Amino acid sequence: MLLIWVKDNIPNARDIAWFKAGGGLIGNEHPAAGRFNGGQKMVFWITVLGGAVVAVSGYLLVFPFVFTDVAGMQLSHIIHSLLSVLMIAAMLAHIYIGSIGMDGAFDAMGTGQVDLNWAKQHHGLWVQEELAKGRTAVQPPGAKASGAD
Repeated sequence: MLLIWVKDNIPNARDIAWFKAGGGLIGNEHPAAGRFNGGQKMVFWITVLGGAVVAVSGYLLVFPFVFTDVAGMQLSHIIHSLLSVLMIAAMLAHIYIGSIGMDGAFDAMGTGQVDLNWAKQHHGLWVQEELAKGRTAVQPPGAKASGAD
């Protein structure tokens, strides 16, 4: 996940504007976004960095006193538990927005596909990039081209 998506999840100035606009949840307009919007990038980094810290602190707890003393164990407990609760809260918010909090998001998650108009509304800059690459719909094998008869 990290290697495949890291290049698309580097925060930029567009993400700051996305957050200032409330990510499209506030008001009637969706801010410009590429393949991943600011919120998706935030979830990515919470998962990657937060998950790494929770894993490391968890390993310190699994092997008590091998790597640290009592004070280090107490600190590991605090970091592990607080960060885990914050990550759970972030994932619950992500689940809400991805299910009932945004029209079309659940269908996108379920099928892996979205309507072109939905994509333009939520990830317009990415749609423009993809269309500029000249990607077109591929006909299924055995389908006749329209107007060929």
